Amino acid sequence: MKRDPLITQQLQSLLNKYSKDKPGFTFMAKYDDGVYYEGAAGLASLSPKKSMKVNDVFNLASVSKQFTAFAILLLEKDKKLSLDDSIYKFMPELGEYVKPVTISNLVHHTGGVSDYMQLADEKGMIYGEDILTSEESLKHLYELTKTEFLPGSKFDYSNTGYFLLAQIVEKTSGMSIKEFSRTRIFEPLGMKSTFIVDQYPITRDYVLSYDKEGKVHQVQWNHTGDGAVHSNVHDLMLWGENIATGKVGGKDLVKKFATPFSPITTDGKQVEKYEPYACGISESKIQNENALEHSGGWESYETNFIRIPGKKLTIAVLANNEEVDAINISHEIAKILLQ
Repeated sequence: MKRDPLITQQLQSLLNKYSKDKPGFTFMAKYDDGVYYEGAAGLASLSPKKSMKVNDVFNLASVSKQFTAFAILLLEKDKKLSLDDSIYKFMPELGEYVKPVTISNLVHHTGGVSDYMQLADEKGMIYGEDILTSEESLKHLYELTKTEFLPGSKFDYSNTGYFLLAQIVEKTSGMSIKEFSRTRIFEPLGMKSTFIVDQYPITRDYVLSYDKEGKVHQVQWNHTGDGAVHSNVHDLMLWGENIATGKVGGKDLVKKFATPFSPITTDGKQVEKYEPYACGISESKIQNENALEHSGGWESYETNFIRIPGKKLTIAVLANNEEVDAINISHEIAKILLQ
């Protein structure tokens, strides 16, 4: 199958709306049969000026979470853990108050463990100025004595939950999540431009992000799990295809990965503020099609990943400018493709 010239023209018109002299974005949309559309707008670097390229690598921000959840599912398949296990089994340092919190609770944002960024703020740390390490965040979490709410009773999006999942991956696998993800996910899928940053500075090239004033926005924290995966749109197409093929993990695992948790608690009550969240990715509806989707926003990076199973289509938008709406652009792309 060949690319549709009308779609190509409409996508180019979308790109033309964005300045060539400001930080911008890359996108790619690919069907599993091989037909794809891609493009880039704006600058990868302001000084020196460098045009954006489609294969440029970005910090994925919270789009990273699906890889953390997938690592957990791989370890469950390895029989190293169960989603029903208490996190206390793996991290007793947190204290007995986390005994009711399961790995599943962390995966689905129902754990109720306090936000590590808020804890740092309460300690007087200034975001953007002070460097917060993983070790410091763990120390703050070890000081807690209760959860914010009864585990499992409420959906409350949590970076802490995914940060703790990364610790559990490391404790059960005997590898850093960086190495585990590289050897078990990225390399088997051929995601050659994808890596996790767990320490700065790094030598690999990636696109820096810029705030509204055109200043580099970079908070060099070394937390993993909730973010820190770096990739490009080409590699994310391979990841999207795996959700269909199960090349890594198998069909049963990817089905579990893409299935939202129940809106009903174990004692028969409705989960407060429920959202159909699967494993690091949410169910959504795009152009009347069922979709899996997750966005990210961090250090002026704006990202969005979409998988539309019924159309065997993957869409990714990665931006290095906080004024670029990656979610809106990805939905506009979907509209053009699915019109």
